[in-house]
Amino acid sequence: EELSLAPVVTEMIGGSPHFPSGYKLKKKTDDFIWIEYHPQFVTQGVLVFKYPVVEGEQMMDLDSILENSKEMLQNNVPGMFENTYMTIADVQRPSIEYKRYKGLDFAELKGFWEVQNDFMGGPFVSHAFYSKDGKDIIVLFAFVYAPKYDKRQYLRQVESIIYSFEWAKES
Repeated sequence: EELSLAPVVTEMIGGSPHFPSGYKLKKKTDDFIWIEYHPQFVTQGVLVFKYPVVEGEQMMDLDSILENSKEMLQNNVPGMFENTYMTIADVQRPSIEYKRYKGLDFAELKGFWEVQNDFMGGPFVSHAFYSKDGKDIIVLFAFVYAPKYDKRQYLRQVESIIYSFEWAKES
C-alpha cells in the first residue's frame, strides 16, 4: 500500500481510499487531487475533488454531479495540446445508481471520459457523496486509459480503490 497518499487525501476531504503501491501524486490543489499509476501503455487514475453544496438544489442528481464533475475536470486535467482537457463523454449518458457500502451512502456513476478536441478516452466509475459536515460534495473519480488493451480488469482495479474509501478515525 502507498501509505504516503492517504494523509494528503484525508487532509482535503476527511478520509481516503487505500492506494496500492506504485500510485503517485500527480497534482494537488485546495479542492482537487490527481493520483495516478502509470505502467507501460496504461494509465489508471483516481481524481479526488470537492465542490460546495448549493442550498435548495438537488446536489445528488445525475445532471448536478455531471455538471460539477465536468467543470472540475476541465479546470484541472489538461490534455496534451492547447485547448484540450478531460471531460465526460456525451456520446452515451452515464448511468447513476444510489448505493450504500460500509455505511457510506453515495451516487455511483459509470460512463466514458474523453479529451475535448483530441482522440483520447476510456471508461470511468465515480462515487459522489456528502462530506461529513454536509457542506461539500466529494467525488472519487476512477478512470482508465489503455488504448492497446481490454479495459475491464484495469477499471475493476481502480474501482476497488474507490470502494476502499474510509473516513479518518477520530482521535
